[in-house]
Amino acid sequence: YYLPISDRTPVIGNYAAYMGNLQSPWDHDLIFTGALSLASRGIKPEVHIIGSGIELDHWKCFCLENSLTNIHFLGRLGDLEMQVELENAKVLLNPMRDTLLNQTRCSSKLLAYAQSGRPVIAHIVGEVEELLGSFLVGVQVDEPIMDRLARFLNEVSPDLPPKIIDHSYKE
Repeated sequence: YYLPISDRTPVIGNYAAYMGNLQSPWDHDLIFTGALSLASRGIKPEVHIIGSGIELDHWKCFCLENSLTNIHFLGRLGDLEMQVELENAKVLLNPMRDTLLNQTRCSSKLLAYAQSGRPVIAHIVGEVEELLGSFLVGVQVDEPIMDRLARFLNEVSPDLPPKIIDHSYKE
């Protein structure tokens, strides 16, 4: 799965992005519960959620009830809009629990993430490390992904390059 090529230069924003279906059995809940944990410590990194699904309203209510104003729901985007959002993110998020399902699947979002050229904070499960290679900011499965995001934002240079490596598919 490759997104269409854009000829623009990304403008790196100060946000993390997550793309995915908001439904069981995927592990997006780790982002929301982790954001709540960070907020209780006064840390509220901006996160853009790209996608929809049966749990979308539940997580919108969760964020509203817990004053997580740093979480922005963008819904399902068209391919070009999604590519722009991914390319403009400071970092991308891929939470995964160490389950049999996650160990034996190849998440297509990882291909779009790699094509974006942005670093990816991901739990190291299954094929994640092999697929992401130099993009991976690895997280052991017992470390909360949002804690790693907070550390990443404190450690990373504010002038990250627009693309780490160009993985665009060109005909």
